[in-house]
Amino acid sequence: MDETQRVQSHRTVAEEFIQHFTEEEVEEHLFSIVQHLNVAQSLLTTSEQQGLIKWNRKAGDKAKRAAAFEAALTFYQHSFHLFQADKWQADYDETSKVMLGYGETLYLNRNFDEAEAIFEEVLVHARTNQEKLSIYNLKIQLYTYIHEVKQATNAGLTGVGLFGLTIKDHPGKALVAKEYLLTKLALGKKNGEDLLNLPAVTDDNQRLIMRTLINTNAPTYHVDQNLATILMLRALRLTIKYGDMDLSALVYNNYALTLSAGFGDYNGSYQFGKLAIQHVGDSGDTALEARVYFVFGSFVNHWKQPIRYNLDYLERSQQLSVETGNLHLAGATGAFIGLTHLLKGDNLSEVKEGIERQITLAQVNEFVISSDFLQEILDWIAVLSEPDRQPNWEFPDLTDDMSVAIMHKTLRLQMSFLLNNQSEAVTLMEELEPIVDKMMVLIIAPEYFFYQSLWLTKLLTKCEIPKKTAYKKLRRNVKKLKKWATHAPVNYLHKYLLICAELEKLANNEVKAGRYYHQALQHAEENEFLQDMAIANHCAASFYLSINLPKTAKSYVTEAYNSYIAWGSGSYCTTNER
Repeated sequence: MDETQRVQSHRTVAEEFIQHFTEEEVEEHLFSIVQHLNVAQSLLTTSEQQGLIKWNRKAGDKAKRAAAFEAALTFYQHSFHLFQADKWQADYDETSKVMLGYGETLYLNRNFDEAEAIFEEVLVHARTNQEKLSIYNLKIQLYTYIHEVKQATNAGLTGVGLFGLTIKDHPGKALVAKEYLLTKLALGKKNGEDLLNLPAVTDDNQRLIMRTLINTNAPTYHVDQNLATILMLRALRLTIKYGDMDLSALVYNNYALTLSAGFGDYNGSYQFGKLAIQHVGDSGDTALEARVYFVFGSFVNHWKQPIRYNLDYLERSQQLSVETGNLHLAGATGAFIGLTHLLKGDNLSEVKEGIERQITLAQVNEFVISSDFLQEILDWIAVLSEPDRQPNWEFPDLTDDMSVAIMHKTLRLQMSFLLNNQSEAVTLMEELEPIVDKMMVLIIAPEYFFYQSLWLTKLLTKCEIPKKTAYKKLRRNVKKLKKWATHAPVNYLHKYLLICAELEKLANNEVKAGRYYHQALQHAEENEFLQDMAIANHCAASFYLSINLPKTAKSYVTEAYNSYIAWGSGSYCTTNER
C-alpha cells in the first residue's frame, strides 16, 4: 500500500464510521474519527476541510473536559491551521469557539505568550460585552497562573466595568465597612439552609459578572486586600439578589475567609466555610471542590478546629487540583501544606520529607513562590537538625507581595528566637510591624505575635527597649492571642498562657507566673506542639533561675532538651543560652 492508498484508507474508515454510527457512537469514537480525517486532510475538498475545523474543535472540547490538555491542544491546533484568512467573516461563531479553546489549552500547556496573543485577537473581534467578559475571565486565569496579579486584577475590573460595575482599584477602609454593612443587611436573618435553597440565577450577564468577581478575587488578594474584600462582599450581595449558581460555593467560601481574616468573626467564618463545602459537595464539581478545600484549609479551619485537620482539606485540594489541571492552585497549596506540617509541631525529619515532595511538585509546575518558601523552610530545618550547619542570615530579595513577605519574615523571626539572634530579630520586627497591620490575618499571624511577644519580654528583661512601646505592643498581642485561644484552644491556648507567664515574670508575680508556665506546658503537651513545649520549658527554666531555684530550673532544662530532641532539633536550640 503506497502513501496515497494509506491516506485514502483513513478517509474511507472515517466516512464509514460517520455514515453507519449513531450519534452516540460517533461521540464515543470521536477521537478516532477525527484522527482518521486529519491523516486524510490532503484528500479533502476546501469545503470538507472547513468541516474538519468543527470536527477537531469538538474533539478538543471533549479532550479538554476530560483534562487531557495536550490532546485537546493538538485538536485545536488542527482547527486553527485550517482557518482561511477571512475566518472571522466566514464563520464568526465557529471561529470564536476554536480560538477560545485554543487559547485556553495553550495556557493550560504553559504556552503563555501564545495564549495571550490568541485572547487579544478574540477580544478585538468580540461582538458583545458578554463575549468580551468571557475573554477577560480567561485572561484573569492566565495572569493568575503566571502570578501577574496586577494584570489579572486589572482584567477583572475592566471586564465588569463593561456592565457598569465600577469598583475603585484601591478602596479605603470606609468603603469596605460600607460594603460589609450592605452585605449584612442583604443577608438579614437568612441561614445556611435559606442560602442553599436560593433559586437559580437566570440572568446570564449577572452569572458572568459574579464569575468574574470570584475569579478576580484570588489575584486581587495579593494586590489590595481591601479591594479583594469588596469583590467578595459584592459577589455575595449579587448572589442573594439574583440567585444561586455553581460558583456560589466560592462566594460563601471567600466570605468565610473575609469574616475570619478581615473581621475576626471566627464563628461566622466557620459556618460559611462549612456551607461552602456542603454546596460544592452537592454540585459534584471537583474543580470547584479543590478551590473550596484550599480556602477552608488555609484560612478558616484552624480558627475553630485543630490545625492538623487543615492537612485533610489541603491534601484533598491538591489532589483535585492536579486531576483538574489547576496547577497554579496545586502549587500554592503545597506552600500551605509544608507550613502546616511545621506549625503543628511534627518531627522535623517528617516535615522535611513532606516539604521535599511539595518542592518537586512546585518545581514541575514552575510555581516559584511556593518552591522558594518551602526551600527556605528546608534550609532552616537543616540548621536546626545538623550540628555543623551554620545559619545564613543573608536572604535574596522577596517579591513585592506583602503576604509572601510576611510568611518568609515570620519564619525568620521564629528562627531568630530559636537561634538567639537578637539583632536579626529587631530588624525583622521593624520590617514586619507595618505590613502585618495592613494585611488580612494569615495562618502564620499567631506565630508572628507569639514570637514578637517572646522577644519583647526578653528585651524588657534586659532593659533594651522602651517600656511604654513594648507594653503597648504586648497588650495588643495578648488580646489577639486570647481571642484565638478562646476560639481554638487546641491550637493557641498554650501560646497565650506562655506569654501571660512571661508578663507575670516581668511583674514579679512569681506564683501566677509559675502557674501559667505549668498550664502552658500542659496544653502544649496535650496537643503535641513539640517546638512550643521546648520553648515553654526553656522560658520556665529561665524564670526559676531568676528566683534562685536552680534545681527546679534544671528539671525544665532537661525537659526542654528532650522536647527539642523529640522535635528533631538536636543542634543549635539545645545548646544556645537564652
